[in-house]
Amino acid sequence: MMWSGSLQALIVFTSMLMAHTLHSFPQTFRVGKEDGEVTLTCSTQFQGTVTWRHDDDPVPASGYNVMSGHTLRLHGLDSEGSPGNYTCWGNDQLLDHSYLVLEEEEEEEEEDEEEGEEDEEGSSSVRLSCSAKTYSCSFHCIWRLTGYDVARVKHQRSEANGGSSWDLGTWMQDGFHFHLSDLSSPFTEEDRPIRLTAEALSGQRYKKQQLRFFLREIIEPDAPEIKDCVRTGDSLHVSVEPPSSWAKPHSYFPLEPEVEYEYKDDGKIERSMNLVIPKDITRLRVRARDPYFNSSWSKWTPWKKVKKGRKVNGQRKKSIRC
Repeated sequence: MMWSGSLQALIVFTSMLMAHTLHSFPQTFRVGKEDGEVTLTCSTQFQGTVTWRHDDDPVPASGYNVMSGHTLRLHGLDSEGSPGNYTCWGNDQLLDHSYLVLEEEEEEEEEDEEEGEEDEEGSSSVRLSCSAKTYSCSFHCIWRLTGYDVARVKHQRSEANGGSSWDLGTWMQDGFHFHLSDLSSPFTEEDRPIRLTAEALSGQRYKKQQLRFFLREIIEPDAPEIKDCVRTGDSLHVSVEPPSSWAKPHSYFPLEPEVEYEYKDDGKIERSMNLVIPKDITRLRVRARDPYFNSSWSKWTPWKKVKKGRKVNGQRKKSIRC
C-alpha cells in the first residue's frame, strides 16, 4: 500500500519514544518556539478529508488548532502539551507524520574567543568546542550538553560547496563526541573558516549551535617528548622532540617548547621558554605549542626526575638521566 513505508517508519519511531530515548534523528521533524506557532503539512496525494492525531489523541479544531486542507496550524505552543508525534489520516489510513519539538535559543560563537571561558559556577556544560592535534585532515569536537538523547554536526568551508553530510555524535560521560574530516591541505593557507552546525534532540526539545573557526585556531598538539639532558658547566641543556602525531617536516611545522622545573634546594618551581636551565634541579617537564599562531599549549609531559650521570673512568658523564 502507498502508506506502508510511512507506517513502518512511524512504528519504529514511536517505539523509540515509548522508551523515552531517541537513538537517531527522526526522518521528519519540525521545530517550533515557546508561545509561537508552526504549520504542519500532510504530504499526500489523498484528496479526501484529512484528520490529525497528536500521539494517540485526536486533534480537535479550535483557535489553537487551525485545520485547512492538508495543513494544521498550531498556535500558542508550550513545552508541556505541544511536543510529540503528529499524524494525519484519511479513511482511517495513515497518510503522513511529523514530530514536533520546541527549540532552545540558538548560539553562535567564535571558537578562539570562547576558549577556556566558563560560567559563573565554573561549568562549561553547554559548550561546543573543537580541537586538532596537528595540521591534518581530521579534528575532534565535543558538545558538553546534558538532557538530550542524540546530537549531530555538519561542517563546510563555504556556503557555495554545500557542506558535508550529518555526523552523529557518540555520547560519553562528558558530552557528545564527534570525529570529523577536513579535506584542506596542511600546506595551503586557509582563506575560509570552517563553519560548523550542531543539532541536539530529545523527546521534547531541540537545540542548535554554530561555530566558526580556522583549523589553525584549534590546534592543540600532543605532549612532546623529552629526549635527554646534557650538563654544561652550571647549566642543563634539555632536548625536546615533537610528538609522533605532529605534522612533518618539522622544519616547516615547528613547535615551541616550554620547560617547567623544580629547584633542588628550596622546591621553587619556575618556567622557561629557553631549554638551557639551571642544573641544580630535581625534576622537570615540558609542553609545546605552534609558535606561528600561538596555538593552545599541549598537555604537560609527566614529571621526570633529574639524576646525575654515572662515573666512567673516574669522570662523571655529561649526560643526565631525566
